[in-house]
Amino acid sequence: MTRRIAVQSLIAALLLVGCSDDFPDEFDAVPASAEVVASVDARSAYELLRQTAIAAAPDGVKDKAPALDAVLSQAMDIAGLDLRKLDHLLLFGDPDAPSRGVAIALGLAAHGLKGKPAGEHLGVPIFELVGFTYAVVPGLGVVLAPGKPALTECIDAWKGKAKRLVDTERGKVLARLLGVERDLDLVRIYALTDKLPGSGMLPMKIQGGALLFHAERGAAGVLVSDEKGAKELAVWARRGISSLQMLTAFGASDVLGPKSPIPVDKDTEQHVLKLISRVETRQDREKVVVLCRAEMKQLVAGAARAGLEQLQVEMQPDRPPPPIAPMPQSAPSSP
Repeated sequence: MTRRIAVQSLIAALLLVGCSDDFPDEFDAVPASAEVVASVDARSAYELLRQTAIAAAPDGVKDKAPALDAVLSQAMDIAGLDLRKLDHLLLFGDPDAPSRGVAIALGLAAHGLKGKPAGEHLGVPIFELVGFTYAVVPGLGVVLAPGKPALTECIDAWKGKAKRLVDTERGKVLARLLGVERDLDLVRIYALTDKLPGSGMLPMKIQGGALLFHAERGAAGVLVSDEKGAKELAVWARRGISSLQMLTAFGASDVLGPKSPIPVDKDTEQHVLKLISRVETRQDREKVVVLCRAEMKQLVAGAARAGLEQLQVEMQPDRPPPPIAPMPQSAPSSP
């Protein structure tokens, strides 16, 4: 009897440890009100954006990349915030309430920032700078928010003075999503709401979803329902993906060509079609995962080039309208 109780206690302890390990420490700073959470590998994302911008830039700008790097470095030194030391970003909030959005630069110090003192909260000094409120929270990093209420709510959660997202039912949905395709970790966006775009068209209840991306490893979309709903959703997803793959296989790719809102070049178009052919769908109990394991850098570069070209077109000075053709003269009537 004593042995059974000891074994049960050990199992319970291991389960508790496992549950606490489901969430990185920084998630303790996310208040219960958050509906969207995003995790970004900031160092890798910065380098990817830098390389993409240089590759997409006109030839004359590419040659000036070292000089631009030097200017950016000097600007960060003046500002007192060295983004090159930023490893990770955690962002969260409510899409319907932008004033409650918060960004946390994990582990980043900002002692050189010249903010205006705006009081303190739970012993943490608060500052204002160019319309934003920020604080350097010990053990966490630089916390930035549009206003003081969102910032203090984050501090309250981190200090254990307010209910956290990880303590809610939506936190349980987040825990399920955190374990999906862990290596797709450049950008991970979690939507912990049943109000996902297009979810109203589905016959099953959606509890949440995620978008996962890595430039070298691939991308995935995840939806969470109950097991019955996930089974139906998987069927829907497989049918939709199969139809899309069939269309692209037979050359129905005009949406990517010159007539699309943001046209892409032929190489990028072919790359997208190749990616579509590699998409697969699987059901994992209450989760449905749509996954493409492939290198994505070419896709990012192609989208950047297309966006830059579109921006250049929109920034061109207005051209004079073409002359109006004279109205045709009707032939005189015969007497």
